[in-house]
Amino acid sequence: MMDLWQLQIFCKVIELRSFSKAGQAVRLSQPTVSSHIKDLEAHFSTQLIDRMSRQVFPTKAGELLYDYAHQLIALRDKAEAAMAEFSGEIRGRITIGGSTIPGGYLLPRIIGLFSNAYPDVRISMMVGDTSEILEKTMSGHIEVSIVGALTKEKILTQSALVEDEMVLVVPDPVSLIINGSFNSSGNLIRLRRAHL
Repeated sequence: MMDLWQLQIFCKVIELRSFSKAGQAVRLSQPTVSSHIKDLEAHFSTQLIDRMSRQVFPTKAGELLYDYAHQLIALRDKAEAAMAEFSGEIRGRITIGGSTIPGGYLLPRIIGLFSNAYPDVRISMMVGDTSEILEKTMSGHIEVSIVGALTKEKILTQSALVEDEMVLVVPDPVSLIINGSFNSSGNLIRLRRAHL
């Protein structure tokens, strides 16, 4: 018989592309993770994972199951959050995505502050390039994301969060001019004033 716990383990194996990493994530031994996957494969009478390479990849059947398993787990999480909210509590799970810069510099601080305020909310974070994070947000694998570029995708709601300021840094502007990098000091001034 299949249960949500097995599906959650299966999703971790697919997401982390490794039985051992999935085991660490769910705090189970690698053989126990393998046993749960074999049970799922027996339940569906089909192979769900390609075990031929070092990394783990889902078969076509595994890809199909992954999509449904992810939806079931998300629905369970929503039900838990709704019942907690009904009881006046704030708890549950949320997955936050960030492109490279926000994921490395903005999100850790924001997540830390949020976790201090809401300790019963479990947060997981995914970091990737903007297109990857937007794709995972549109597919429902990420609930909220912070990226450095606007998208034209109509199914996503976007809002400016912070303004980023960039500055030109040179060791010595005079040496740039003398060495011929700029043919006049006016070019450096124009470059500094340009809105890139």
